Amino acid sequence: MSARRVGLAAVAIVAFGFLVETRALAPPAERNLQTAAEIVKDQVKLIAMVQKELKPRLTAPPLPGQRFLRSDYRTDIVWSLRMVEKQREAGNKAEYIDALKNHRDFMRALLAEVKMRFDAGLTGNLLDVYDAQYELMEAELRLARAERE
Repeated sequence: MSARRVGLAAVAIVAFGFLVETRALAPPAERNLQTAAEIVKDQVKLIAMVQKELKPRLTAPPLPGQRFLRSDYRTDIVWSLRMVEKQREAGNKAEYIDALKNHRDFMRALLAEVKMRFDAGLTGNLLDVYDAQYELMEAELRLARAERE
C-alpha cells in the first residue's frame, strides 16, 4: 500500500472518529421530539383520516368487468387494526374497547361485502371469503379477551 493511501486511510479513520464522538456528545434527540402520547394522538388522527378515505372505495359498486382482489380490502383491515393498536397504546380502556368493537363491526360488514362480491362472480377466489371470515373471528376474539381483562 502506498504512503498516500495509508495517509488517506488515516484521515478517513480520524474523520469517522470525530463524527462518532460529536454524535455521542450531542444532546439527546428525544428533547426535540413530541411525547409518545402526542405521537399516538397524531397517529390516531391520521388513521381516522385514512379510514374515511378508504370507506367509499370498498363499498362503491364495481365497474363493469372489474374484479375484486384480496388486496382491495386487506389495506382496510390493516388500517382498522392500526386504530385498535393505537387506542390500546393510548391507555384508555374504554376507547380501546370501542376501537375493538368498531373493528369487529367493520369486519362483519367486510365479510358481507366479500360474500356478496363472490356470489356475484366479482371474485373467483373462495379464499377471499375464508380470509374475511377468519379476520372477523380474530376481531371477535380480541374483543372478548379485552373485555375479560
